Amino acid sequence: MTYYLEEEDFENLFSEMKPIVMKLMKQIRIRTWKIEDYLQEGMIILHLLL
Repeated sequence: MTYYLEEEDFENLFSEMKPIVMKLMKQIRIRTWKIEDYLQEGMIILHLLL
């Protein structure tokens, strides 16, 4: 069975996950990454989990 998630629903889910990404950003620092890079990686991981 395949489920489809609307873009707005994905953004709402990611907004709930954003504080976790920000916390991990402080714990796991990659010098060359900017905030956008951490958020993008968080979106990729959420997509893979779903």
